[in-house]
Amino acid sequence: MSQMVRIYWRVFRLHHRKYSLRVVGWFLLAMLEIPLYILMVLRFQNLINQIDPIRNGLWVIGLAVAGYGIHLFALLNVFRDSLILPVRDLQVSLLKHFLHIPPHRYTETSSGELTNVLFSQISGGEFLEMFWVAAYNLARAAGLCYIIAQVSWVLAIVPTLPVLFLVFIPRMLSKAFVAAHARYSEANSRFESFVTDTLNGILTVKLFNAVAFHVRQIRNLARKANLRWFVTYFLEWGVNSITVGTTKLAIPLFLVLGGYLVHQGEISVAELLMLYVAVNLVNDSLMAAGFAMGYSLNYGGQLNNILRFLEHESEGEQPFPFERGRMEMERVGFAYRDGQPILQDFSLTIQPGEKVAIVGPSGMGKSTIFALLRGMQFPQRGQVRVDDTQVNQENAPSLREQIASVSQAAYMFDADLQFNLTLGRERSAAEIQNALRVVGLEEFVDGLPEGMSTRFGPSGFAISGGEKARVCLARALLMDRPVLLLDEVTANIDSIREEKILENVLHGMANKSVVVISHRLSSVRNFPRIVFLEEGKIRGEGMHRDLLAFCPRYKELFGEQVGQSARISPEGKVTT
Repeated sequence: MSQMVRIYWRVFRLHHRKYSLRVVGWFLLAMLEIPLYILMVLRFQNLINQIDPIRNGLWVIGLAVAGYGIHLFALLNVFRDSLILPVRDLQVSLLKHFLHIPPHRYTETSSGELTNVLFSQISGGEFLEMFWVAAYNLARAAGLCYIIAQVSWVLAIVPTLPVLFLVFIPRMLSKAFVAAHARYSEANSRFESFVTDTLNGILTVKLFNAVAFHVRQIRNLARKANLRWFVTYFLEWGVNSITVGTTKLAIPLFLVLGGYLVHQGEISVAELLMLYVAVNLVNDSLMAAGFAMGYSLNYGGQLNNILRFLEHESEGEQPFPFERGRMEMERVGFAYRDGQPILQDFSLTIQPGEKVAIVGPSGMGKSTIFALLRGMQFPQRGQVRVDDTQVNQENAPSLREQIASVSQAAYMFDADLQFNLTLGRERSAAEIQNALRVVGLEEFVDGLPEGMSTRFGPSGFAISGGEKARVCLARALLMDRPVLLLDEVTANIDSIREEKILENVLHGMANKSVVVISHRLSSVRNFPRIVFLEEGKIRGEGMHRDLLAFCPRYKELFGEQVGQSARISPEGKVTT
């Protein structure tokens, strides 16, 4: 039970505290129902005793309607302030927290885990509403028992027996609920991750004729998730069943004991009928409190999953003192999780406004440099600095605000072209048109039936890879940042168009830094500085013609790419 209390207290402090005063106010309003019921029972007693029956009958009806009206109005507002608003805030916080998880940790946090917590486990946010529902119904039951005790304290004890179960059941089952929900959450995360991956990669699934395999996997994962959900449901159902059973058993016990008291002459038949109405109201309250308790135990397991998700490491919000954009990597050593070193004792300096191309064979660390310069990864040894400030997890998000970049895995959202270009930022029509001109998409957009309102589906699957890459490049240009980083952006574009696009980019960013990573050497031969990378080390740097003259491996690779029949002049020009 103490574990459940700790879970509830942590979540209350996170997202329910600011609504608590309003909820208390609505709760107190709801409690006005109890004195109305007391008056109703007294009037009902007069009605039974045939004292002014018409007037007392109207009073009973009026008090019942007023009590129910207050009950409904107050609980609807409790529902809003203890459930709707806090759960909304909790969802926003969860998504915000996921967006602030360091990028190098995304492999440890699946999209399925996020969607599972956001949409399946988020119902645990209802716990506060259930708490108030339970408290209200217990207070209501206590008030009604007080009325019964005024006539017979013996009969007042009978409907309170189920309270014993409400006290001991949470102590016995709280750990079982938390453990069951942890197992269900894990299984459901796997299921939702696989479904999400299948939907995102539907074209690949079809191309490789893997539909049958994916259907089998989804069926197996769904079966495991549903089985574990059944266990949590069974526990919740068991608590509710025990509550209903014990409250129902109180009725015959009350009638037997009440009949005995009538027989002994301690109460009248009229008083027994009056108390019977009150006992039914007590039963309804205790049953509702029991259901709320069962739901609360269930939500405790869900809330524990939410809290575990919020324990994921998060990036900081420290401002980065960006000035001119001098980037420096000093004796950097980096390896991914497999331990295989990608960069060893690597050093590189890029001056403000410099145009640099980093080239080399695949798998030699080019994209790793790209990730390190953006603060998406951090070196195990050495330092990455911008304007003499070390890039770290605390200031990396602020640094990325100063850098426009496009990676190999550039993503297009399932939204219109306008949003995919601006990501919701305000941009003038002239700025958008200029970015489209630079990447050579003016005619393409003019030919679209719906223009900037055209949608291309999830991940932009309705357009070619080259067009998608150019849309993402235009998006980066529209950010208008002092530094532009491009990682194999033009790999899906033909070489002639690629060279023209890069020429436009260099011309349009004359006073800004541009770093292009490419494996296609011919596309960057006009860059004033080319860094040739191999096996995680710089094997040569300079202009294209200098590398052809003094770096045999560069010349060899360039020859392989342009063709064996091509002849390369000392100036780097290619003829066939």
